[in-house]
Amino acid sequence: MPYTDDSEYPFRAPHSHRYKTVARIDPADHRRLKRFIEDRPELRLLGIEDNLPDQWGVHVGCASERVRDDFDEWVYNTL
Repeated sequence: MPYTDDSEYPFRAPHSHRYKTVARIDPADHRRLKRFIEDRPELRLLGIEDNLPDQWGVHVGCASERVRDDFDEWVYNTL
């Protein structure tokens, strides 16, 4: 599977999910967010930054700009 070449980004994304975003969440919401991502093939979990207490950065690859915008809106309104 070919991956995007972005040396400044900490996690590799497949070409099919080249639009990246980071959701800043409370660790308590991790399972909910993970289930949401796993149920949607247009989203791909790329990695998690869990080095800060009380806030994790969940890196997500999206299949299109619209998918990214919809995901960001869902996170903002739901978590």
